[in-house]
Amino acid sequence: VPALVVPAGQAQHLPVGVQIIGPQFSEALLLRVGRMIERLPKRS
Repeated sequence: VPALVVPAGQAQHLPVGVQIIGPQFSEALLLRVGRMIERLPKRS
């Protein structure tokens, strides 16, 4: 099962990530989604 974790900032001074899990052979899709998440504007 392909999976990807993308850093998503901090909450209460601890690192937070987003985990994305996809069906078999969806590695390319997960990488595209991860790239999109990384490009989202950062909250301040």
